[in-house]
Amino acid sequence: MLQVEQQMRLEEMALDEQTNQAMLGLKKAALDQRAALDQQAAGLTLEYQQRKMQEEFAATQAEIHRQFVESNLKLQNEVNRHQIVQPVFIPALAMGGHPYGAAGPAVATPPPQAATTPHGILNIASSQPNSRRG
Repeated sequence: MLQVEQQMRLEEMALDEQTNQAMLGLKKAALDQRAALDQQAAGLTLEYQQRKMQEEFAATQAEIHRQFVESNLKLQNEVNRHQIVQPVFIPALAMGGHPYGAAGPAVATPPPQAATTPHGILNIASSQPNSRRG
């Protein structure tokens, strides 16, 4: 009977050892899986943050471009509003005339200046034809 009890204790200890080994294997597998999931979560978080920053950058860039176009249009409108074609007086000698001639100085207008509209269409300001006072 003593031998049977000893045999049972030895088998019980062997089963406890097997159980402990199985538990350690399961704990290690759980830790490995947890580490892999944590790494995957960190990668996905980084990817999300990068996409979010790219979207914010694109939105900021679009807003800056919109402000630039708006400011450029305002400036162009201001220039166009203040742009007045003024006659340029050219002495008679420069026109090949005599300095004491009766025709007097020639009056010429500057060449037309090109301007673009907000839609990129080229406008050329009209100018008066060259004429002589007399």
